[in-house]
Amino acid sequence: MVTVPACILSSQSEAEAFANTIAEHIQNLARSKPTGWIIDLRQNFGGNMWPMLAGLYPLLGPGMVGAFIDREGRRQNWILSWGAASVGDQVRCAIKAEATAHQQSGRIAVLTDRTTASSGEAIATAFRCWPRSRSFGDCTAGASTSNSSFQMPDGCILALTTGVFMDRGGGTYGGPLIPDERVDPQRGDDTVERASAWIMYQRDIPS
Repeated sequence: MVTVPACILSSQSEAEAFANTIAEHIQNLARSKPTGWIIDLRQNFGGNMWPMLAGLYPLLGPGMVGAFIDREGRRQNWILSWGAASVGDQVRCAIKAEATAHQQSGRIAVLTDRTTASSGEAIATAFRCWPRSRSFGDCTAGASTSNSSFQMPDGCILALTTGVFMDRGGGTYGGPLIPDERVDPQRGDDTVERASAWIMYQRDIPS
């Protein structure tokens, strides 16, 4: 299991350390040749999405994994390339070269709950429309949007929602992300068990 917590960090060096910790954990787990992967985004309330994306590069691999899109249809793509997470052509965070080996085997189960919010929802979006992934748990918080800041004449800063998340298949959000399989912990259902059962069931089915 790879747990991705909220990333509330103030410096670039801290952000890169966060990303490298996730990537190195994935590489360590990969040595045991797991049948599949569980990405736990429960209680990830957001923060800086770029270290999270960069850290998950070994599983997501290179390419466009999502985007911000505004009401005019203008897109800012989320790009992963050689361990670097970028928006458009601007690199936001990168991992060490030795941690960039792409792990191409195994299904990926993504776990969410009602506290998965904002940048946590961006990471869940990055796994949407990925052929070997499936999401489990509860709906997310519904903050799958991007904001812009505007300087006001009195010196105040006004933050406005100016776009929504878009997955690699072109699906747009702006509200809660609904998992592929709803799991209700209040009824005694176990999200990890459901995700593990799906991974084990799928192991002998060709991609």
